[in-house]
Amino acid sequence: MQLMANNLNQMIRQANMTKREVAALKGITPENLSRQVNGHTNITLQDAEQYAKILGCAAQDVMFATPPTPIIGYSHLLGIGDDQNPIIETKISTSKTMGKVYLTSFMRETNGAIIWSAADDYSGVWEHWRSAVEFIEREPIEKKFVSPAATQNMSYCLLAEPVKAAGIIRQLVCGILYPEPGGLYTIHNNETDMTLKGQKLIWAAACVGAIFRPDLRGLDIVLDD
Repeated sequence: MQLMANNLNQMIRQANMTKREVAALKGITPENLSRQVNGHTNITLQDAEQYAKILGCAAQDVMFATPPTPIIGYSHLLGIGDDQNPIIETKISTSKTMGKVYLTSFMRETNGAIIWSAADDYSGVWEHWRSAVEFIEREPIEKKFVSPAATQNMSYCLLAEPVKAAGIIRQLVCGILYPEPGGLYTIHNNETDMTLKGQKLIWAAACVGAIFRPDLRGLDIVLDD
């Protein structure tokens, strides 16, 4: 019989329960629970439904393992500039990750997460990004190339040379990427009133999506010490 990985351990963590508590409520020994958590014993649909009632989640959340997405960067809203555009500090690196994001929905293992935050006194139209989690392609960053999925789409781009963009000197920018002749690119972001033309890029990674209420989507953000 083929053993299948499951998401039971993560669901127990999200429910803020101990394995001993869960085992007692299900009527099994902690050792039997451990075997199911570690994938040594398969979880049946009946098992998943019983665990779901105990943990307050769906049966499919228990049955199907979702690999965590590494946190490869952050964006921090510092305030509003003189031009009324947001001042955002962003850093991305795949050489040293900041932690992991656990999801109950499918996410490709080739993606990375960016966690957003904001200064306590920040107030502006980007307020909804304060606790957001954003997902982007990771491979173009690791291998330093412009992803085909990035062109003509919202993307994070590492410029070959720093420029003044959105109020501060930066080398990492975000915007819609347009190819130019000679291997150069234009990056445009209407939300920050930024247009950069004739840029040489080290890499560009497409934005996959964002979750603005991770607490309502069952995300578990675990930062490294």
